[in-house]
Amino acid sequence: MGAALVLCATLFFKGLRANLAPVTKHVQLLVCLAVLVGCGKPTEGPERVAYDYLNAVAARDAEAVYALLTPETRTRMANLLSTLTRTRDLIVKHYPASKRAVALEAAGVAQLKDAGTPEALFAKLIGLAGAPANMGGIARFAMRPKETLKSENVTNVRTWGGDNVELVQVADRWHVALSADDHSRLQKIEAMAERNLSRVDKAVDSVKSQKFGSSQK
Repeated sequence: MGAALVLCATLFFKGLRANLAPVTKHVQLLVCLAVLVGCGKPTEGPERVAYDYLNAVAARDAEAVYALLTPETRTRMANLLSTLTRTRDLIVKHYPASKRAVALEAAGVAQLKDAGTPEALFAKLIGLAGAPANMGGIARFAMRPKETLKSENVTNVRTWGGDNVELVQVADRWHVALSADDHSRLQKIEAMAERNLSRVDKAVDSVKSQKFGSSQK
């Protein structure tokens, strides 16, 4: 540890004396912190789950991200996918071909084929797409827990990089919980999906009634 302190002090004060950009000094300071705190990742508890979650998000690993969510969130995503799928199937089966594309778009299910599983749907909703992030040493250090704050219902793990991950314990396992903002957004999406299904269902019933009436004449 003594050698590490000397190394950090040398790097830090050299950075102060040299004519370096502020961002370079910031990186050097993060390197020092990494050496002082240690480079190993957390091994257990909510800190480990938060670290694994942030790594999975950075890697764009939808299945790994989804597996760390609470059972409640996973059930809600499965139910949402079911609602969206039923809406799409009704439109495809009963709407005239000339109106089908517009109806699918209006109901928000035109691109559902790209999110055919709860994992893929969640990834789509949170924007988990694109190339994996750069996972260098500084990036991994930024994901490490800086402090853990526990309350009666939720545990918050805050990282050196400024992220805050909310976790709850269910059946002796830690899971990532939706933040209050994400919970509110998901509620709005669920409500909209239910309204769209109800609207499409009524439209299909109307079409069926008209066809039945015509067949009786």
